[in-house]
Amino acid sequence: MHIHDPGHVALRRGIRAAIAVPVTLVLALYVVDDTAGLVFSLFGVVGLLVSSDFAGTWQMRLSSYLLTGVVGSVIVAAGVIGSGSAIAATCTTLVVAFLLGFVALLRGRVAAAIPAVQLIFVVAVSVGGGADLLLPYLEGWWLAVAVATTTALVVLPRSSSTELRARLAQAFDAAARAARALWAQPSSAADRADALARFDEAVAALDTAYGGKPFRPSGSTARDRTLQLLVFHLNGAHLLLKGHRLDDFDRVVDLPGRNELAVAMADGLTALGRAMRDTSSIPDARAIDDARARMMTGAEEYALERSLGHEPTAQIAEEVRTDHLLRMAALFAQEMIALARRANGAPPEELPDAPPSPRRSWWLVVRSQLNWSSPWLRNALRSALGLGLAVLVVQLAGLDRGFWVLLGVISILRFDSVGTRKFAWQALAGTIIGVVATTVFLEFVGTQEWLLWTVLPVMVFIAAWGGTALNFPVGQAAFTSFVLIGLGIADWPPKLATGLVRIEDILVGAVIAVLVALIMWPRGAAGELRLRIGDAIQEAAGFLNAVLTALTTSADRDDLMAQRLQAAQRLELAAETYDIALMQRGVALDDEDTWKAASAAVVAVYLVISTARVLSWFAAKDPLISGMPGLEAALAQTRSHSQAHWDDVAHAIRSSEAAGVQVEPLEPTALNVQVPLTTPTQAHAFVVGVWAVDWVDHLDRLGYGSEK
Repeated sequence: MHIHDPGHVALRRGIRAAIAVPVTLVLALYVVDDTAGLVFSLFGVVGLLVSSDFAGTWQMRLSSYLLTGVVGSVIVAAGVIGSGSAIAATCTTLVVAFLLGFVALLRGRVAAAIPAVQLIFVVAVSVGGGADLLLPYLEGWWLAVAVATTTALVVLPRSSSTELRARLAQAFDAAARAARALWAQPSSAADRADALARFDEAVAALDTAYGGKPFRPSGSTARDRTLQLLVFHLNGAHLLLKGHRLDDFDRVVDLPGRNELAVAMADGLTALGRAMRDTSSIPDARAIDDARARMMTGAEEYALERSLGHEPTAQIAEEVRTDHLLRMAALFAQEMIALARRANGAPPEELPDAPPSPRRSWWLVVRSQLNWSSPWLRNALRSALGLGLAVLVVQLAGLDRGFWVLLGVISILRFDSVGTRKFAWQALAGTIIGVVATTVFLEFVGTQEWLLWTVLPVMVFIAAWGGTALNFPVGQAAFTSFVLIGLGIADWPPKLATGLVRIEDILVGAVIAVLVALIMWPRGAAGELRLRIGDAIQEAAGFLNAVLTALTTSADRDDLMAQRLQAAQRLELAAETYDIALMQRGVALDDEDTWKAASAAVVAVYLVISTARVLSWFAAKDPLISGMPGLEAALAQTRSHSQAHWDDVAHAIRSSEAAGVQVEPLEPTALNVQVPLTTPTQAHAFVVGVWAVDWVDHLDRLGYGSEK
């Protein structure tokens, strides 16, 4: 057991809860005098400050809590009205639990509200009592909203969006230093190695802060989705540099515009760092676009001049491709500037030489999850069945404090049966420890109620902090103690039998959770993740193959767009499967090497799709490469080898039981182009073809995300 609390998020939640829960209890008992709604006040404030976590400006946090209060009121009413019979309560729970579980895929503030709303619904449908009690229940809920909102606005406020932007800014600064060391200024091998190492560290810190966070700012707004694309793009640019030796950057041809492009890219990355720190700072990509266009024109003029001078075309091709990595990186920098402008609310730039920047539409996110392979759909169905079955058991068996059964299902049920079984025994063990320790303490307290008030904030803090910063059993033990002490204060003197009811209910909840996990998609999280990544790789490689074909032959542009959409949807499935498994941390994925390999594979898919998207911009104009048999043959060979290579990678990922996937990267394609260049049109097609081959070769050399 060791403390793990990056950014002190758990500490902040623990302090807030330790302050808010006793205040709520005092107000409910001695000011509002609403004993009927007391349980709604207690669990409401816990849900709003511990389970949920709103961030942003104070106006955003205020509106988030108030809107959650309104939605929670509707949910409380639905739970109370639907609790009239076992059938009605079960059906209501199935519908509400599924909707709440599925809409969480929108992330952002929507997802942040879900845990609190789900928790208060569980209380409402379990407590019931009829419409006559609805008003005091709502009073208890709004007391929780008032206390939680005030606490969140005053005590240790934090903006997760600001935190993500700070991480992005640090990564962009490190990327700018790396760009200068690699391309923009004379640097020793040691300086290059140091700059790349710092870039690695910055990207790793970004991914640690971003990956697997249910409340991360990638929600339903366009700016939220743009920030997610920035994270993906930065990871893609980082992956581009993998697999290169430091002396590779010495073998360059000084093409016109090359040095200007290196400087413009480094300056652009620095501007991106400023834009992440200051939303009023708007980066500009015109210098990169101009230098990239000059480098393209310079490469064409260089190739034509050398060919007219009777230099072998194959040799010219090798010279033109030597510094293409710079152009790849510059394209990523240019697209990231376009994304940053969008994230900061600026209009797009008119850049005629730039491929259209990527977009992540709201509909694409939802559409990619509307199928049986969707982790969000499965998770929503699994949650609905678990909670529905729990409500049915509670209603038929007449269990005392039945909402504990439902809380047990929520806390235990995981992405797969392996993780669910792990958390089931840990929840039971933590609950027993908490009951035993608290029972001994209550015996010691006797008639001294003030001791309960003294210990209450301590146990609330440990429950809110320990479950994340230490481990799950500690959180369960402390939560059990907090509940028993809180009930003891509310209904003095405390009843020792309540602890036995708590153990009984958590045992029932654990059995239901394990049963549902075994019935519904029991495949391990790692197996499901490998399957989705393998599918995404094949779709992305198929899209890239179609684009390469379109460079040499006429192609249906609508078919290309359809393939791009299909590949993007498969990527969404893989990325969300990775993220939802990371959130729930199944046993099969506790190994850090597995997580790193899976993350690198998802980024590799994104990089393949991005490459195909950029090349499709050239392919959309007309079949550029024709009448040059050597170059056409090289493209055909590259296309064939790449498709086979990524098929092998996909197969290896699907079948591997370990973190590593042994697929050897391909050697670069030999460009045995024999036809001399005689016109600028031929030179243009030649440069596009050479760089297309180099794009694909570079991806193939990465292998399995270079994390083998």
